Amino acid sequence: MTKLRRNIACVAAAMLLLCSFMLCACGAAKDKEFSKAGFTITLTDGFTEQDIVSQTAAYVSTKVSVTALKEELSILEDNDIDADLSLSDYADLVIAANNLDSKTEEKDGLLCFTYNKSVSGKNFTYFATVFKGSDAFWLVQFACEDSQYDALKEDILKYAKSVKVD
Repeated sequence: MTKLRRNIACVAAAMLLLCSFMLCACGAAKDKEFSKAGFTITLTDGFTEQDIVSQTAAYVSTKVSVTALKEELSILEDNDIDADLSLSDYADLVIAANNLDSKTEEKDGLLCFTYNKSVSGKNFTYFATVFKGSDAFWLVQFACEDSQYDALKEDILKYAKSVKVD
């Protein structure tokens, strides 16, 4: 092998190694914990917190949005709804109150339901989960475009399983 070919091979190998280090360093999303008002979820560092007036907590990334709504048991009782509702009964109330075409199911220990909605001309799939804390029910929803749901559903399930409420 000539000296020139050896130098070219060394430079190419060094560039390949440098590119692989850069891809590893830049491409991997890191887990990040978010907490607010007695709600904690582990997402990735690709999410940012948003303020949405109608939600207790909200987080968005380029592909998935997450909203969490805390409904205090005392408010339910003030509206003649028994605070001793099961999670399933609470989820059924949410589905009925919002006229959703959905049914609850249990998936990996989570009580959840899915539904589709069109917003601003785009079709979205929503994966909703419910939790009960010491003083409130929580409705946590994950939304993404319909076309991306199949590719994202494992990540969404992982995020949902990380939820903790006080």
